[in-house]
Amino acid sequence: MSDSLVYDMSQMSEGSPQVFVKRDWLSLLDQQNGNYLGNQSVIDTSQLSNSNKYMAYREGYLAVPLTLAVQGQPVDANNQTLLTAQPNLGVANQPAPGTAFPNTKLATGAVGLKNWFGHLVHSMTLDYAGTTIIQNTPLTSIWTHFGLMTTLSMGDVLANGATIGFYPDNATSFGLNLTNTQASQPPGIPNYPGVCNTYSMLNITSIPNMDMPLGQANEGLLKRSNYWSFSNTATAGGFQNLVATPGTDPQTFEYVTYGQAYSAAISSAAMEQLRLSMIVKNQAPGPYGPGGAQIGGYLQYGILAIIRLKDLHPFFSQVPLLKGVFMRLTLNLNQPNFTLSQRQWAAQASPATNPSFDMVSVTSPLGGVNPILIQPQSRMLTGLVEPGNEHVSSVSGCENFLYNGQFTGGAFGQGSNLMTVTLNVGNTPSDPSILSSNRATASNLDQSIMLYVPAYTFNPTFEEAYLGSPVKTVVYTDIYQYTTPAVTANGTFNQLLTNGIANIKSVLVFPVYENMVSKDYSYTGPYPGAPQSIAKTTSPLLSPFDTCPSTTSPLCHIANFNVVVAGQNMIYNTQKYAYEEFINQLSGCNSINANLVNGLTSGLIGQSDFVASQCLYYVNTSRMLPVDEVVPKSVSIQGQNMSTQSVRYICFIEYGVQVSVDVLTGSRV
Repeated sequence: MSDSLVYDMSQMSEGSPQVFVKRDWLSLLDQQNGNYLGNQSVIDTSQLSNSNKYMAYREGYLAVPLTLAVQGQPVDANNQTLLTAQPNLGVANQPAPGTAFPNTKLATGAVGLKNWFGHLVHSMTLDYAGTTIIQNTPLTSIWTHFGLMTTLSMGDVLANGATIGFYPDNATSFGLNLTNTQASQPPGIPNYPGVCNTYSMLNITSIPNMDMPLGQANEGLLKRSNYWSFSNTATAGGFQNLVATPGTDPQTFEYVTYGQAYSAAISSAAMEQLRLSMIVKNQAPGPYGPGGAQIGGYLQYGILAIIRLKDLHPFFSQVPLLKGVFMRLTLNLNQPNFTLSQRQWAAQASPATNPSFDMVSVTSPLGGVNPILIQPQSRMLTGLVEPGNEHVSSVSGCENFLYNGQFTGGAFGQGSNLMTVTLNVGNTPSDPSILSSNRATASNLDQSIMLYVPAYTFNPTFEEAYLGSPVKTVVYTDIYQYTTPAVTANGTFNQLLTNGIANIKSVLVFPVYENMVSKDYSYTGPYPGAPQSIAKTTSPLLSPFDTCPSTTSPLCHIANFNVVVAGQNMIYNTQKYAYEEFINQLSGCNSINANLVNGLTSGLIGQSDFVASQCLYYVNTSRMLPVDEVVPKSVSIQGQNMSTQSVRYICFIEYGVQVSVDVLTGSRV
């Protein structure tokens, strides 16, 4: 083989003709003028259509400015006085009333985003030359994320992950609190029923009596947080050393930090000019305000999210070079905000040293995905630190934001704190509670979403050849989505998804737990015993502790599974076992060489991932005669829910579409 390759390479021409003589990157703003309160962005390409150049939408991308903000509230609803955070969590001891805190900052690894910036998009439509060719389908980011997970390799992740906000979550590092028995749970699992997979670097010794046999840390959350947790005030390559304190008897030790800040190499002004994703503001709790009032911590990120058009929808990955085309892209955006509370448990010692969180409320106007992830408790070792001049903490946890670490009394429910977390498009927070506190700061990013597309100028010889057949047929796929009613534990189902779709290519079944019923801890008075319970529900898609929909709900497997198209089983023998689904159906789908050639493949889902929390049930239904492709067919799924929980199945049907276009004029033919 090597000899043949050497010979073939020696016969290759040293040069090749230039197909294009010029490439220019063109950009345009969307039509929102920086206002995204309507959770929508509209982009039309009229400016590009008049450029008299060939546009390569396959290479285009959206530059989306995001603001991720976290604000700790200083007091609870009973106006109780809150004590300071613990010193070893990176916040200084409580100063005397009326005096300022030392120059300390919050650790920054406790809040991040779910895998891939595309979860910002709930649904989209595309009008091509006045005709809608991409329909408005909710939860479209689940399908497109599945495409990335089955197509990309780790080489792609290393090369492009920081650009598109992508690094796979550890599918085996989740924790469970499905029975809602918070009083008996150790710290670390949120006071919130459901799944937690946000342990970015778990210090297992801080969570007593807790076994995590599958995995201990979600490396993906840590990697993604590193993409934008940059501040020029942090220590570059710094480290800590334990040094004896002179003159102490008995002898004590303190941590000493070595290394200069990044500001020695680059200024804040330069970072702003370069439009870097960065920490915009990092304000530790304090100082005391008038009358001894306390000020909660505040942390704000400015994140430049790149969403490639080819990742957003298959149409863009198939469209040829076009001149004069007018398109109108409408994006419906997920811009959530939620409130967490942190409080004492009856079963914990007083004062609590490692409290965890309740979900008080979550708002997502479109009812889609919450792209935010947050660590569930305080003592999380992440290595992401934001030191002050005098102190570096190795702990990165949300307790730092809340200006507490101890509580005012031993009774359950006393000393609760609230924390508001928001994500929105733009360079400033849009949440009224943050704006009213006058703590928001405009980031260095632009206010609006921008579309970037390269424009090519042909070599005349090659342009003539390209226009020899100006009408091109774009063959791509679109999706239909249907969510089934909840299927009870061990229950069977036979669910019709659609009465008729033509040219069906595949079916994906994405299982998630039914909305979890939790206890409402918003009452802040002392409890005589168990917490008062008020039923409320939250979808796993909206949970900031759950990596869903970057993963499925864990261990949601299906027995006796089959997909029925027009009355015909797509799986010859009804699928009974999990390994059959992975090896026979999921493995190799969308990947290079379909995982048939050793040493040359792609895809990021292994069998252990599939077993744990990538429980994706996928069936290729495209094998049919051409005459059958145009016939609409019904689709149904059947099987048995093997989970102990009620499960809903978010189902996607992929079907083939084609459209003919004139590449010279951009018109449909």
